[in-house]
Amino acid sequence: MAHNKSGSRRNWRKRRPVLSVGDTGLPGVVAKVVEGKSFGFIQPENGAARIFFSLHEVPRHRSKCVGEGRKVFFSVVEGKDGKPKAIVS
Repeated sequence: MAHNKSGSRRNWRKRRPVLSVGDTGLPGVVAKVVEGKSFGFIQPENGAARIFFSLHEVPRHRSKCVGEGRKVFFSVVEGKDGKPKAIVS
């Protein structure tokens, strides 16, 4: 199976929108929640790559709303390791 350059799998990642630290009020869907480890990933609606979030940082009154497939709004902040992470609002 031959791929041309415009349709290769590598190039689609370059065209993805990028989330920036400081972005707020972004809509997304909870893609995965790892309950035993208290973290998960959000798939932003704008097509950007999944972003990490911690269940410990979700407000107590919102914790029941954060489940796989649920729509959430989030902000992007810089994590301790310098990578961006989501804070569910």
